[in-house]
Amino acid sequence: MFSWTSEFLPVDGATLRLLRAASNTSAHHRPSILFVHGFTDNAMYFSRAAAALADTHEIFAYDARGHGRSTRFSDETSGRRFDDDLRAADLLRVLDAFSASGLRKPIAIGHSMGGSTIANAAAHRPDAFRALILEDPAWWEAGDIPADERDAAAKSLRARTADWRKWLVALQAADDAASLAMSQAGNAIWSLEDATLSRNARREFDPVLFDHYPPPDAPWRKAVAAWRCPALLLLGSERNAIITPQRADEACAINSAVRWVQIAGAGHSIRFDQFDAYVAAVRAFL
Repeated sequence: MFSWTSEFLPVDGATLRLLRAASNTSAHHRPSILFVHGFTDNAMYFSRAAAALADTHEIFAYDARGHGRSTRFSDETSGRRFDDDLRAADLLRVLDAFSASGLRKPIAIGHSMGGSTIANAAAHRPDAFRALILEDPAWWEAGDIPADERDAAAKSLRARTADWRKWLVALQAADDAASLAMSQAGNAIWSLEDATLSRNARREFDPVLFDHYPPPDAPWRKAVAAWRCPALLLLGSERNAIITPQRADEACAINSAVRWVQIAGAGHSIRFDQFDAYVAAVRAFL
């Protein structure tokens, strides 16, 4: 039976919850995987994927600031912003803390915002990771939008974010049945387990982070160029997928260590939409 053990790490004005797969001694001789979750999610969000890989890898994860059981961002008084640099610095602090308790140079697996966090951390410290797997990372650059369309695009982003925030606050106020139904709405192909993981993560999320995220610009090209390890981009093919094959091809052109796989029938949350195909692609790369 797969399960997590947890501890807490003080980092620069916050406390982050660290998770490690409960395992037998033999796990210490396996390669390490560090999971990094997306916006409004938490480390538990990866439980099913972690369980699928725990037979061959030692598994670690953590809750970002304002997510899961980590410090709520509204409790911080430093005036800092929840930006790329802060998230990358936190990931590297977590990596150092885990290294003292058995984490060897890990394979980092991140979804959405977590993919961006890994991308930037690997750029800051290129020798820290054995490999990278980014599940539809949250990448976009304002310069890719024609100048005469940028104001409209920014307005659209603000409107979508406001709707997202309103929905999430309503989910947090709803009872168990209603909040689970909200999690399942529009995600009919998700398993009950995944829908519940998603609902639970959003209940623990600090809505004040919507004041900081998503940003109007999420640069990625400079980070990709700095990587010094193999990397896999996992792409969706439906509805809310972010990274297109054209954008993935550009990443490969920037850095020859990058490759990509597109998962048919998957949107932004690939491992929830098409779990078996997700695990097969990850295993093939590993």
